[in-house]
Amino acid sequence: MWVRKLNQTMTEPSSQSDPAEPPHNTSLDHALIARHDSMLNALVDQQRSTNQRLEQLSDILTALHQRIVPADPPPVAAPPASFQTGVSAAPERAPPASARLREVSPPMPEPYTGEIDRCRGFLLQCSLVFSSSPQSFQTDGAKISFVVGNLRGRALKWAEARSAQHNLFHRTYDSFVLEFTQTFGYSESPADISRSLLSIKQGNRSVADFAIDFRTLAAASTWNAGALTGAFLQALNEDLKDELALRDEPGSLEELVALAIRIDNRIRDRARAKKEPSFAPRRTDFNPIPANQTGEEPMQIGRTRLPPEERQRRLRSGACLYCGQVGHYVANCPSLLKARAPRGSTPKPTAKLSD
Repeated sequence: MWVRKLNQTMTEPSSQSDPAEPPHNTSLDHALIARHDSMLNALVDQQRSTNQRLEQLSDILTALHQRIVPADPPPVAAPPASFQTGVSAAPERAPPASARLREVSPPMPEPYTGEIDRCRGFLLQCSLVFSSSPQSFQTDGAKISFVVGNLRGRALKWAEARSAQHNLFHRTYDSFVLEFTQTFGYSESPADISRSLLSIKQGNRSVADFAIDFRTLAAASTWNAGALTGAFLQALNEDLKDELALRDEPGSLEELVALAIRIDNRIRDRARAKKEPSFAPRRTDFNPIPANQTGEEPMQIGRTRLPPEERQRRLRSGACLYCGQVGHYVANCPSLLKARAPRGSTPKPTAKLSD
């Protein structure tokens, strides 16, 4: 009996809905689906916009990186094996000169100890380091720290005392340089430079050495080219001025300096050549006087020359040029033979000239 009831329950059609289940609202489902679609579309658009911005930022970073770090040259492809057989490989091409120049960095400045004449040169070397590595010195504090790190001696003592009074690194670099130059870098006024140009002299220096000091003063002055040319000429030594007076007047200061250097070098070369010892053999007397000779002689050949008038008189009268007597010549002069003969010997008699 219970089986028959169960079969009826199982075979009963299920097309009838449960009265407890609420009926489906089709319009509400379509609205939810449409809302979800619109939200997904908005998210896709937002993601696309974000991706575009990321690509732009990536391009900007790549461009900045290429400006800071030079790009490596592309590697040279190796030739095929068939081509390498019996043929030497071509040398790799060197990177362009511009790429090599970018890698050169200025040397570190020499430590500054407080010399007045080195102050501005030291700051100039520091500025070269700043220009070569701008990414390392982006703040004024980094620049001031670099300068202070290269101070020694009394310059470092000044920085130490200045840092104890105020914070030395929380200020602009220009104000630091101004105070630094006021302390160590005395700058000459235009009047001081003019007095130096008027008083400078060549002295014992060469013109090439003197021109360096003159050009240094000229670069710091406000004089025109004509005034500088006159001042340079006035500062030269007198002998060099005499040589320049014989030449055509140069057209500019640089031409005058170059001409003066050439003339000065030639004058110095001639002076050195005159001072060098001569190795030529000395001329000896044709008839030297013996060392054992005593007394004075009427004439010493090779040591004392006859006056021109006396020589002409003896030649006209036929007298001996040695003793001045008539009747013989120098070759048979008894006085000369006696002087040349060894001590204790008797000179040979000489033949007198017949009248």
